[in-house]
Amino acid sequence: MAFLQNIDISIVSQWIVGAAGAVYTGFLLFIITGVLRTKNTKAQAQPSVSVIVPAHNEEAEIGKCLQALLAQDYPEELTELVIVVDRSIDETREIAETFREHDDRVQIITIDHVPDGYSPKKYALSRGIEESTGEIILTTDADCRSGKDWITGMVSHFTEDTGFVAGIVYTKPVGGPASYLAGIDGVVTSIIGAGTTGWNRGIACRGGNFAYRRSVYEEVNGFQGVGIQQVLSGDDDLFLQKAKRKTRYGFRFSTLPETVVQEDIPDNLGDIYRRRRRHIDASKHFNRNVQVGYLAYNVANILIIAGALAMVWTRMLFPVALWAFLVKFLLDTTAGYLILKPVREFRILAILPVWEFYNVFKELFISPLGLFGKIRW
Repeated sequence: MAFLQNIDISIVSQWIVGAAGAVYTGFLLFIITGVLRTKNTKAQAQPSVSVIVPAHNEEAEIGKCLQALLAQDYPEELTELVIVVDRSIDETREIAETFREHDDRVQIITIDHVPDGYSPKKYALSRGIEESTGEIILTTDADCRSGKDWITGMVSHFTEDTGFVAGIVYTKPVGGPASYLAGIDGVVTSIIGAGTTGWNRGIACRGGNFAYRRSVYEEVNGFQGVGIQQVLSGDDDLFLQKAKRKTRYGFRFSTLPETVVQEDIPDNLGDIYRRRRRHIDASKHFNRNVQVGYLAYNVANILIIAGALAMVWTRMLFPVALWAFLVKFLLDTTAGYLILKPVREFRILAILPVWEFYNVFKELFISPLGLFGKIRW
């Protein structure tokens, strides 16, 4: 007890915040250099492509999505667009039908019931894949819009040793602060995806902009073969992590401007809450090393922000907490700039200082909820 009484709390606190700053700096430097190491390729082959679009009550978005997909410059005879209408009770199917009447590239699959033991989205994707024929499976979401060179750009990354390709999904703010916060969350996912891929350790991607060889999907027996068919989300990063370990193929992350996909997210905190819970639910099935890495990153981030807040009321942590926060903010801004450069849209970074504190609240009070209870889409 006498030993504990002699401990200088201010010195210990500074060491803790300093250590957190060192861990976070190391992680971000690893990510930033990984982004810089990411290489875009231009393979000349033009394999057949099946674009799979699961759609659940997407009458407001499916028309815009299909318009973008039908405007692709990829050869029409090598392209099929499979819309999987998943238990929709709105006009999603009827809208898709109007496009199919004018273009035979569009195929429609209707799902009325999801079997026990399958998450709805993975079942929709698996049905779409089973009933399509393309050598390359390219997935996107009904609320996403792509440029005319999207398919061409994504396919160009499939060299002989590449089995998976992911691209940036830019979450465009379309309202108040909630949509901007969601936009930064999306940027972070792309940063981690591109940064770890640069070091041949791809662990993150988004299902709205993800491609893989049909042969890879069949080799691992789809979502069922990697044991994730029952997890509500994880059709992207979780499938990537597990399938990649079971095949000889590598993973590429495209930072080409033409491969960027844009999604609009409503200014809705409830939507952000549900998205985060789904992601944390999937993370329970990540590789242990990936889980430890994410935990270290988040703990370091929380300690740095806590130190910055404590510095406002006491000079006990000055100047260590100030430097830790400033270095963190500089690295976060640099990483955000690098991943937004292909998007050519930087205004979202203006809300980054607010997001830094919001992110701590999210990790402390929202993310843990994804570990318990039933997760809904």
